[in-house]
Amino acid sequence: MVLLWVALGAMRYQLRKTPFRYRDMLSDVASRLQNLIVTLSVITLFSIEILLLSYLATATSRPLMDVYLAAGDAALGFDWVAYVGRLNEHPWIVPVLSSAYFSLKVQFLLLPAILALTARSGRLKEFAAHFGLAGCLTCLIMMVVPAAGTFDFYHPSPDLLSSFGSDASPRHLEQLHALRMLKPFLIRYPEGLVTFPSFHSALAAIFAYSVRGIRYVAPPVYLLNAILILAALPEGGHYLVDILAGFAVAAVSIQAVHLIAKLETLQQTGYEDA
Repeated sequence: MVLLWVALGAMRYQLRKTPFRYRDMLSDVASRLQNLIVTLSVITLFSIEILLLSYLATATSRPLMDVYLAAGDAALGFDWVAYVGRLNEHPWIVPVLSSAYFSLKVQFLLLPAILALTARSGRLKEFAAHFGLAGCLTCLIMMVVPAAGTFDFYHPSPDLLSSFGSDASPRHLEQLHALRMLKPFLIRYPEGLVTFPSFHSALAAIFAYSVRGIRYVAPPVYLLNAILILAALPEGGHYLVDILAGFAVAAVSIQAVHLIAKLETLQQTGYEDA
């Protein structure tokens, strides 16, 4: 990433000294690509830090709060087992849900690229800030409200998830319980250990917000992330209250970043003029 950023900067520097018909256009494209590289680098660093923080946050002796989360679902009139059972009866729906649920990596690459190439540098900074703040808030909350998820609480039979395959499985529980008991374990691949709040739903809201007002891009992104949210319940083993809490985390992150940007603008323009 650093080498590519430097190469693009060198190209822009050389273009300033070279008369060329498309010099300004190429320099502008290189500048946008540099912004994209910086954003992807920040997101990568945030991802590593948030992953490690979520593992540390899981290593708590506080009792699991699944019974309260399930009670919250019941108070809202939501039955997780019945919901997953209805989805499982329609095998053609499952690939759509799974594809949307595991689209995070693609969206993390594609959405910043769209913002960068359409010269929305402010949106790029906003997107990275939303992601980092939402991740930190999620880890702080999960320390206070630890939970294992619906797979551990309901112990669904294999028949209930027969159409979902191995993706919707309790494979994260081995690492989760090992962390809670401070026992060693082997990380074959990193697992998402967050139950409450749902980081998937928070990211879905942030993705949708980042492309607001962009014609031809916003509608499919809205649709994809709406399906992602529906898929988080069976695929991620989330309660409905997890999803709602994820929306709240996204809303707080978006509002906090907005206020920080507003304060920065006030400092630059002067409080008296503002």
